[in-house]
Amino acid sequence: MTELFEHRLITEGWRSLEAKTKKKKERSCWINPEGHWYNCPFAEHQIFAYYVVKDIYKEECNEEGHSGIDFENAGDILRKEGWILIHHDPFTGTVINGFRNMNIKQYKVLYAYFGNERLFRGWTITLLYKEAQEGNKDDRD
Repeated sequence: MTELFEHRLITEGWRSLEAKTKKKKERSCWINPEGHWYNCPFAEHQIFAYYVVKDIYKEECNEEGHSGIDFENAGDILRKEGWILIHHDPFTGTVINGFRNMNIKQYKVLYAYFGNERLFRGWTITLLYKEAQEGNKDDRD
C-alpha cells in the first residue's frame, strides 16, 4: 500500500466502520448482515474490506495492529461473514457479489434502493433474493 493511499484512507475516515454510510447512498457499496449500507468508491472495496476486517478482528491484532490478515483476502472474509458487495462498473453495470447469503434485512435495503431495476445480466434484486433462498433451502435439505 502506498503512503499516499494510506494518507487518503486516514484523512477520509476509511480506517474503520466510522466510514458508515452518508445520507446519500452510492451504487458501489458494502452491505453488512444487519442491512447497513457502507458507501465505497469505485475500485476501493478491497481496502475498505481490509480495514473493516481489521476492526472486526481487532482482538486478534498485536500491539502494532497487525492481525496477519492479508489485504488480498479481506473481501472474501467479509463475504463469508455475510456481507454483500455491490460493485457498479459504468461499463458492465451493477454486479452483486455474495448475494447467495442475502438475508431479509439486506434484501429490503437493496430493494428500497434498486427496486425492480435490471442489473448485470438482467437480474433484479428480487430474483437474486429468490435464488439465494432456493440455494439456502437446498442446503437445509
